[in-house]
Amino acid sequence: MRRLGNPGRARSVGTAGRRAVPGPVSRRRPGPAPRPHGLRWADVDLEASKLEVVQSLQRVAGRLQFVRPKTSDSERTVPLPPICVEALREHRRKQFAERSDRWEEWTEHGLVFPSRCGTPMEPDNLRRSWGAIRKAVASVR
Repeated sequence: MRRLGNPGRARSVGTAGRRAVPGPVSRRRPGPAPRPHGLRWADVDLEASKLEVVQSLQRVAGRLQFVRPKTSDSERTVPLPPICVEALREHRRKQFAERSDRWEEWTEHGLVFPSRCGTPMEPDNLRRSWGAIRKAVASVR
């Protein structure tokens, strides 16, 4: 797997809806929003401050499916700066509480960023949330 050198400048972002999306926000990488909706907790190592990109979530024949990344360069190890590690720890605590509150309707997939009931998040919903988060970060700079 390819290892990324500099994870970019990390920023803490507030919620733009019901949940914050912690992660590095880089000034040097404009373009489309990151796609964390296929990330599983099993692929995140908070002790080692890294995550492994080994799958993505795509719509195939009208259904959301987990698939391997399209290119070998897409499979990679991403180092996490301390601010992201702390944000992910807090996110995991909040997710556990959410899951406990919704246990009757929760479907566990082990996802870091699931829908409100544990299922994979619709990419369009994430895209809409990400736009609001980017605006919030821009106003902080």
